[in-house]
Amino acid sequence: MFLKSMFGERLKALRMEACLTQQQLGRISNCSSQTISAVENGKHVLSIEQACVLSIFFDVSLDYLVGCDSIPKRKEGMFGHRKVLTVH
Repeated sequence: MFLKSMFGERLKALRMEACLTQQQLGRISNCSSQTISAVENGKHVLSIEQACVLSIFFDVSLDYLVGCDSIPKRKEGMFGHRKVLTVH
């Protein structure tokens, strides 16, 4: 079951672990720092595209972000390699 609060808590923990500000994370996910704040406080949900970008950036599964899995690390892809995200 998806919980906005779980998504927000996990996103905030990942952001803080990476020593990123809400503004920096907003740039990565193409949204404002106010949106990141609202997500972290369980008041807003990111689009699936934004969630996928963050999943790749933090190297965690979407299942982990939304609270369906307690294991944060992504499994290697079908062909044994990980995807690389380039942020401009």
